[in-house]
This record gives sequence, C-alpha cells and structure tokens, in this order.
Amino acid sequence: MSALFVLAQYDRKSGEAVTVPFGSGCSLVCLLPYLESKKRKPRAVLGGMDVSARPWIDHDLLTFSVPYAMFQKMEADLPGSFIDREPWQKLKARN
Repeated sequence: MSALFVLAQYDRKSGEAVTVPFGSGCSLVCLLPYLESKKRKPRAVLGGMDVSARPWIDHDLLTFSVPYAMFQKMEADLPGSFIDREPWQKLKARN
C-alpha cells in the first residue's frame, strides 16, 4: 500500500494524490474513482473502511482504486523511481 501511495504522489507537489473519503465499499472502488477521472488532477481512492463491507474483505487488506489515466501515469513513472532502489528492495523481500 505504501508503494502505491508514494507512486501516486510521485509527480505531484500538492501532497493530495490520494483521498480516503467516507463512503460505501462499492462507491470507493467504482463511483468515486470514476468521478475522480473527470477532474483535471484525479486522485487515487483508498477504501475498505466501510464496516458493512469488511466481512467480504480479508482482515489485512484495503482497496486502492485509480482512474485509468492516473494508472498509466503511475506505470510510466516506475522506471528509475523508488521501485529500483534499496529501501523498496528491502521491503519487497519482507513480503
């Protein structure tokens, strides 16, 4: 989750590339990312907080939904990013 969070923020200076709004489980996975996709600077949506949806999500998982154009930008930012550096390699080895 931390890697997705950092990668979403990678090319922004505002510190507002990810939002954690209140909403139902399905709205945080589908509706709100869709609405974000219509914005000039779309954000990723962190979800999995809806108590009524938690029984269907593994206890140690959250959702991270990204508008497609933002996903493409994140993917393009991967080469040469933190993903190639030692701290991420250490974290990756833990998992």
